[in-house]
Amino acid sequence: MKLKKEYIILAVLLLALVVYLIFNADRSGDINYKLPKLTKITSKEIDKIEITRTSDKVTLAFDKKSDSWRLLPQEYLVDKSAIDTMLKQLEELQLSELISDKKIYDRYNLDDANKISVLAQKGDKTLISIDIGKITDVSSHTFVKLTDDPNIYTVKSNIRSTFEKSAADLRNKQVLNVNKDSIREINISYKGENIIIKKNILPKEKETDPENVEWRIAGIDKKAKQTEIDEILNGAVNLDCDSYIPETEQVNFSQPYFTIVYKGDKEYKLSALEAKPDNMHPALSSENTYPAYLIGWKMNRLMKTTDDLVEKDK
Repeated sequence: MKLKKEYIILAVLLLALVVYLIFNADRSGDINYKLPKLTKITSKEIDKIEITRTSDKVTLAFDKKSDSWRLLPQEYLVDKSAIDTMLKQLEELQLSELISDKKIYDRYNLDDANKISVLAQKGDKTLISIDIGKITDVSSHTFVKLTDDPNIYTVKSNIRSTFEKSAADLRNKQVLNVNKDSIREINISYKGENIIIKKNILPKEKETDPENVEWRIAGIDKKAKQTEIDEILNGAVNLDCDSYIPETEQVNFSQPYFTIVYKGDKEYKLSALEAKPDNMHPALSSENTYPAYLIGWKMNRLMKTTDDLVEKDK
């Protein structure tokens, strides 16, 4: 009888220990728990995003008039792929696992010195408020903490890399995007030359034949190399600058080192100065009001002389 009582006492103690472990363990996924359910939102609801780090704060806002996202307060245009990725990740955000309830944040880069705080709003209404920590050992997951919840969770995405960007990183860097199929004429001013290259559509032998074109250099009536023309046209499609010239730095474009004008469905113009020692050309485009830097290899695709262009006689 005495032995039976001892077994009962031991069983009670074991049960108490199990209960204690369940409610006090640093949860790592082996214990059942209920994750907080985030309010389901769509990306179209979000019209403002604030990204705060110890070093800076970035504010992005949707401008209905231009149907585009802007960096405040300057109202710079935001890179479309960057904002689309942010909105998609916020829309699909789901907590995947409870990691800890111990409020030890520095281990996960969720302390004040290392966290990235993201606030998504619709007007004055908060849709999402979350702190982002470091990437887990499994790089497709990230440690996070909800602003109104002390616990540490993971989400199934590398969300930190998406939001770990400065205002300069998020700014739209496109300076030119030529509709190359519509271009009929290219004018180049470079190294003392003013070159006019015109598109010539050749007659078809059969109606079903594809369009056959050649480009000819006006004045000397010489055929231009198609490879060079392709480089000039392709180099102006989705042309991104490497950085913008600070607004405090005044640059005079009245006597450019190089100018190119594309004429087609509209007129596109790009002017540039000589490269600096770092091989960056100060440049100004008709498609972007802000002067920018373009690296040498991008400019070399456009800067052509008559000698570069002329198709040599075989």
